[in-house]
Amino acid sequence: MEINFEAVNMKLQEKKTLEEQERKLLLQLWNDEYPIIISHSSLQSFNRYLDSLENVVHYLLMDLSHNDIIKGWAFTFDRDNLRWFAIILSPTIQKKGIGRAMLKVLMTKEKSLNAWVIDHDRYMKSNGQPYLSPLPFYLKLGCEVSKKEASKSGNLSVVRINFE
Repeated sequence: MEINFEAVNMKLQEKKTLEEQERKLLLQLWNDEYPIIISHSSLQSFNRYLDSLENVVHYLLMDLSHNDIIKGWAFTFDRDNLRWFAIILSPTIQKKGIGRAMLKVLMTKEKSLNAWVIDHDRYMKSNGQPYLSPLPFYLKLGCEVSKKEASKSGNLSVVRINFE
């Protein structure tokens, strides 16, 4: 399924650096959509995380009908001689092919992409709802799961996935 972002009144903006207001909006998106266990308690904490990323490229999905509000964010970066990615979408645009389209954009720009993905639904989001693992989504799109590289970092259970 090919998504024309303009057809759904969105635009995808690629950038190397984020403005302060964008960082604030992305912190809110991060803390709303990811489990509480990996939330950032302050903008300074989030900025430290962002500033630690090497060779980062951000992809901001802007809602054109709501004053360019950020509805989704993907980013790629280097770590341990590999290219990594993450995608976060507002729940209002999930299950509409937009995440798949964003991943396709990333894959046109990179030969290989890796990610750490939470592998179960036991974590809670800040709104009290369960965080649903995106692993089935990535498996459906053909990612490989590295059986050797499951990790329990602190109390966070994740597996490494790869797209070639």
